[in-house]
Amino acid sequence: MMIIVLSAIFAAAVLAVLLVGNYFVSFALKGGSDFDPSVVPASENDGNAAERKRIASENGKILSAKAEEWAAKVKIEDASTTSFDGLALRGLLYVADPESHRYAISMHGYKDRKERMTTYAAFFGERGINTLAPDQRAHGQSEGKYISMGWFERLDVVSWARYILERDSQARILIHGVSMGGATTMMAAGENPPGVVAAIEDCGYTSVWDIFADEMRSIYHISPFPVLDASSLVARIRVGFSFRKASSIKQLEKTELPMLFVHGGADSFVGTYMLDKCFAAHKGTKRKLLVPDAGHAEAYARAPELFERTVGAFLDEFFPPTNAGNLSYDRPS
Repeated sequence: MMIIVLSAIFAAAVLAVLLVGNYFVSFALKGGSDFDPSVVPASENDGNAAERKRIASENGKILSAKAEEWAAKVKIEDASTTSFDGLALRGLLYVADPESHRYAISMHGYKDRKERMTTYAAFFGERGINTLAPDQRAHGQSEGKYISMGWFERLDVVSWARYILERDSQARILIHGVSMGGATTMMAAGENPPGVVAAIEDCGYTSVWDIFADEMRSIYHISPFPVLDASSLVARIRVGFSFRKASSIKQLEKTELPMLFVHGGADSFVGTYMLDKCFAAHKGTKRKLLVPDAGHAEAYARAPELFERTVGAFLDEFFPPTNAGNLSYDRPS
């Protein structure tokens, strides 16, 4: 009798954990809603958080206004492609220079949208780089029910690279992304997409498992086990991937694309330890920019001059206007 009772209790506990895992997958991975930045925890030792955010906000507004002014002067085209699994993906192509063969694919973050990448499109555009800003799957105008935190999105980058090459067979492509877009960039780099010669990731995470585990501890104050294990299992069944498999680290080990890693030193959402692990995993030519007093996705807004100088130097070295220059990576065919 006791064995039957214990078995029933165990089965009920397993069912409860799976139900919680199913809820987590629906909450975290279903598209169609905007991200609430208020859930991002402040660092326990970040006494300067309010002032830091004030400066980043003011600078961000200035950068955004300049970007909108720039965007009003260039041609903006609707772009579309089809994902490997049949989803219609939409984006905007900012044509900064019709004669240029340089393109950036700039990927937004979690539950964001393509229009928010205009600031980066302007930065690249002022340097003669045409920028494609897609809505990631299950975001904005792109189809899809579930977000995969960069894993399937990495293959969408491959589709977008092919789209650019169909438009311009001489294209040389930079991939860039912020937050989840940074993870998408790192995961995509491991596929060595056609035409891509360099990459810039900004505050991306080591793996889907790691970022969700950190969020469970810092936001919800619960242990990842067993909920995250159950959630990963549910995601594998419902969405088609497991959280551990979706790893920036493993993907970075598969590429030698020149890459710039950007991160905020006060990032309490994607810890700087993730920057260190990702940087170490990449075996190719690499550069690093750590902005000491920047929070999550605040590097550009917190230190515009430092950001532009550092990223500009990276572009000059690895993504110059012509094939002349110090290019250590040949474009894949």
